[in-house]
Amino acid sequence: MAPGYGTRRAGSSPWPVLRPGPRSSLSRELAWRPLGPEDNHELAALIARAEDVDNPPYRTSEQETAEYFLDPTYSGVAGRDTDGVMRAFGLVRLRPAGEIYASMTGTVDPAMRKRGIGRALLHWQAERARHLVGAERSGSVPDKGSTQIPAHVVTTVLEDDKRMQGHLTDMGF
Repeated sequence: MAPGYGTRRAGSSPWPVLRPGPRSSLSRELAWRPLGPEDNHELAALIARAEDVDNPPYRTSEQETAEYFLDPTYSGVAGRDTDGVMRAFGLVRLRPAGEIYASMTGTVDPAMRKRGIGRALLHWQAERARHLVGAERSGSVPDKGSTQIPAHVVTTVLEDDKRMQGHLTDMGF
């Protein structure tokens, strides 16, 4: 089992960058740890619970969530309650091309909403996206006439999801 908040990991683990800390916005109501392929079944179940309530015009399969982990640039966290049930997740992936796209996705279990967890998770994702974009830029060689590769932080919001639109507007998106 991956360590929880405050547990040190030996080696070159990504956990020190991902865990909640003084600068992090992740809610202390849940125990956060890195999201990995071993979490896929729970992740798909969480997304299904959210989609049952949110009723988007699609359903996300477990096979589709497994594809999140094929991308070598993914960075994600999962929040679990005291019973160990995954109640929230956030994921950021880079989509480098001519420009850099940091794509954010995530959800909060409907039973845990309206507690600030989703808003805090969005802040974490935006912070993580900026970090990944910076790392991508520092590892690339700009074209002769360019000082920086253009970058964008993106997410998908359903047209009728006023709650999420409000969160993103409040964050300056």
